[in-house]
Amino acid sequence: MNTPSLKETIDTLNSVYKDHISREEAASWAFNIIKNDDIDIENEYLWDLLDIISGIDTKESLESDYFHSKEQIEEWIEYYKNVEKQTK
Repeated sequence: MNTPSLKETIDTLNSVYKDHISREEAASWAFNIIKNDDIDIENEYLWDLLDIISGIDTKESLESDYFHSKEQIEEWIEYYKNVEKQTK
């Protein structure tokens, strides 16, 4: 498994927002990257976004909605797109 780029990670979050992949799939993907000792993540923005995505499937309770709203996901997408533009 290779270190994803910030763009790839934003694209994954965007796929969740557009319901192309489930929150659980994205969270599992991000968690597997974070826990992999062979992957060295030096970009703090990438690390933060992977951390966010790894918890995107969190619910307030078993019967409730997700803790993070679609609006919050959209805000993260916009924020990290701006970060990506500034760090190129």
